[in-house]
Amino acid sequence: MAAPPTFDLRDGDRVVLLGATTIERAQSFGFLETELVRRFPDRDLVFRNLGWSGDTVWTESRGIFDPPAKGYARMLEHVARLKPTVIVLAYGSNESFAGKAGLKAFEEQLQKLVTDLSATGARFVLVSPHLVPKLAPPGPTPPRTTPT
Repeated sequence: MAAPPTFDLRDGDRVVLLGATTIERAQSFGFLETELVRRFPDRDLVFRNLGWSGDTVWTESRGIFDPPAKGYARMLEHVARLKPTVIVLAYGSNESFAGKAGLKAFEEQLQKLVTDLSATGARFVLVSPHLVPKLAPPGPTPPRTTPT
């Protein structure tokens, strides 16, 4: 079996972090950027966090008072202006509340997002949402997003 492809940050990379609350909150702590700089101390890296709490691959939260499509276009324009060489996409947590019935629409929109952002020429890193484990009583009841 072949080894999975590796991903490496290159000297001069401009990394755009794009996603929902997990990414947006990362700007308050800097752990992700700190770890990447620590792992690649010989590289000049730039990070821009464009995370938006409650966001989805449709960028519904970014519409603010406009329709989601306008927020989507604004996000694409903002990312393009930053001239990223790497885009980290971390979506799926909010979309998971639609359950299996929403999976196809999520996959299609994620593919559209990657296609639309590909115009930047950036390399992509896709981050999946974390699993919410089932806990034995008296643990909390897991949300319906937890696989059975």
